[in-house]
Amino acid sequence: MSSFGPAVRFARFVNGEIELFTEHTGRLEYIAISHTWGNVEWQWVRGVPFQIRVSPKKARFIEARLPALVGDTPFWMDIIAVDQRDQGKVMDAVQFIPEIFRGARRTIAIRDGDGLYPCCGDATEGATTWEEIVQKLQGHSDQHYNHAYTESYLQRLWTLQECQLSNSIQFVRVHQDVEQRPRGNQAHTRILNPYEYYLSFQRVTDALFVLAHSFNYQFSAMQDFIRTYISEGTVQRPAISPRTPTDDIFADKFLVMNIASLRTASMPRDYIFATMPQFPWYHYRSELKSLSFNDLFNDFVKQSARAGHHFAYRLTRSMTNPAACSNVAEAWFPSSQQPEPTSLGDFLKLLGQKSLSNTSSTEAVHLCSIVGVQTPHATLDFDRTMDIVRSAMNFSIRIWGESHRGGDLSRLGCWPDDVWNGDRRLQEAIDLWKNPDNPRPPEEKAAEVARLEQEQENNRLRQLGIPWLKDQALRILDLLFCAVDPVHVNRPIREDWNFWKHDLARTWSLPLQKMVVLYAAMVSCQIGLSALEWADELFAPVLIKFKTITVLGLLSKHACPDGVIPKEKATMICAGRHPAELPFGKDLVLVDIMSKMPLGLVPDFLPLIRTDDEFVSRTEELYHTISPAVSPRGALFAMIPMDAISVRGS
Repeated sequence: MSSFGPAVRFARFVNGEIELFTEHTGRLEYIAISHTWGNVEWQWVRGVPFQIRVSPKKARFIEARLPALVGDTPFWMDIIAVDQRDQGKVMDAVQFIPEIFRGARRTIAIRDGDGLYPCCGDATEGATTWEEIVQKLQGHSDQHYNHAYTESYLQRLWTLQECQLSNSIQFVRVHQDVEQRPRGNQAHTRILNPYEYYLSFQRVTDALFVLAHSFNYQFSAMQDFIRTYISEGTVQRPAISPRTPTDDIFADKFLVMNIASLRTASMPRDYIFATMPQFPWYHYRSELKSLSFNDLFNDFVKQSARAGHHFAYRLTRSMTNPAACSNVAEAWFPSSQQPEPTSLGDFLKLLGQKSLSNTSSTEAVHLCSIVGVQTPHATLDFDRTMDIVRSAMNFSIRIWGESHRGGDLSRLGCWPDDVWNGDRRLQEAIDLWKNPDNPRPPEEKAAEVARLEQEQENNRLRQLGIPWLKDQALRILDLLFCAVDPVHVNRPIREDWNFWKHDLARTWSLPLQKMVVLYAAMVSCQIGLSALEWADELFAPVLIKFKTITVLGLLSKHACPDGVIPKEKATMICAGRHPAELPFGKDLVLVDIMSKMPLGLVPDFLPLIRTDDEFVSRTEELYHTISPAVSPRGALFAMIPMDAISVRGS
């Protein structure tokens, strides 16, 4: 690359018409355009001498507002400057996005006007702190009760990166006129989930806070950013230096702030391409664009390791494809069957925590405890399932809170399908038609009974179908979490749970119970819930017994004969991967005593923010086999590496 930066194709208006030209980013003063695509189609746009792939709303913006916003200044906008018919050119442009937005004189961020409206900006007048802004917005949110907040700009991955790279951002709405959605109970989602408007408001404000933090984490600057975003205007910060070889995805709390993010990209590979090219140690090569996500992930792991940026990827090779492991060392390599992410949070969960040592080596892997592992399915009933799930929530309450607030757990809401009352009403109707005292003609009674019984059978089959089970289990879990959440006490939802649990207790099918427990294990072990089918194919939820507590984890199905977890308790090793680092107590795995290969996942024992009592009690429990000396200041124990553990000693 030239010392003047990459050569990029730019656009500019000349007598009202778009003209394209190529120049190095360092030789030009230009504007970068950040936006979301929406529902695009190929069309002609006034002022553009060729067809572009653009949404109708964005086409009107380009015609009516863009010329005045940029004037005669050159600008870069992907749908204009990059030939979207040529996927090779599209992929080649990816590597230059950090230089384009970092070098821009100004970034124009086009909001779609589908969440935070001008009236929302007016409602925050006078607020001087983030808490006041949220309080005023929350009070104002009742004006939007009949629709959910969306704010598309806060939902896409690329816009997060573009704001993070920019030094001056001008926020504009795609239309200057006020776009209010229709009032009145017209949205079907209001019936299914009366809390959706509140949850969507919460997600938008959380995403806005994270975006402000990524731009400037000084608190006063964050407040200015948030007010400017809502009300429209320009926000600036001192020019930041390009990333250095010592920076990685864990810098500036990026992973911590976005671990529950639902920001999405068009392709799984984009979660790597939108986050990694900003780091000088990550090298984008043309051949990468043809690789699958798993191949890209493994390439990313190798590049980060060569640069000294190790992380404890959660899923190892022996967990998903043991046949590919010719020795113990290879068992600790990253899996080549990672679940393809559907959000930024899904991707970041795969990384685990930053490590100071080489995580593909077993040197840092050490014994925490000898544990018992058992399937919960043999003893499942309503009370047992509720006990398992509540215990998992209480043990990992912060992780569950992140999953709920981020939208992974709450994406379908907390209002289950009222199918049981429907079944009851059908049975009551059948009984009425069968009643000997019913005066209707026998032929009519027989026909109506047959129709109702067929409807009853259709409902029964629907409740056994995977799509219904998936959605119903997720809604039940979110409702239960909202009812037990000690941080955000919601009395109406707690009363709703008391209503629902009586119906659940009467009609709690075993397939539904199993789905609920699998989801719960995935949340606790920080596997994105979009990977349900992947998890169900490769893992089974298990109860992991420590000295005095039992946690819910995941065990590879191949670890058991015929893929069935035995009813009796198996003995395994709980192993740690961070013996003396900040992520101590995280990225824990189940290890087979005989082969020393990792076969499952254990929930994190220690959150980043914890009390002294939590640190002491959780550390003593995690290392109960070796009885460490623990105090609020730290833990002292002899690290026993995997290689030193013999079968006899175990």
